[in-house]
Amino acid sequence: MRAANTGISAAFDPRGHEVARLGMNQIGVVIVDLPPALPPTLFARLGLLFPALIGLGALGLGLTAPGGHAFRARPPGNQTT
Repeated sequence: MRAANTGISAAFDPRGHEVARLGMNQIGVVIVDLPPALPPTLFARLGLLFPALIGLGALGLGLTAPGGHAFRARPPGNQTT
């Protein structure tokens, strides 16, 4: 719902389509039944669980990948100061 004193007043469905309108500088009342809400989105249901699992999986792959030892100790003769 959008109500304006001097502008356009209108009603919209949950997908953003205009249902009713009262034009510019018109005096009147718009009566509209409110449509039902849309079902919750995947993010509304799971939140940050999916991105967190992806991040943990990537971290696990990075730490266990062959040749990708990020925390490998340096050989004794190759130390820099």
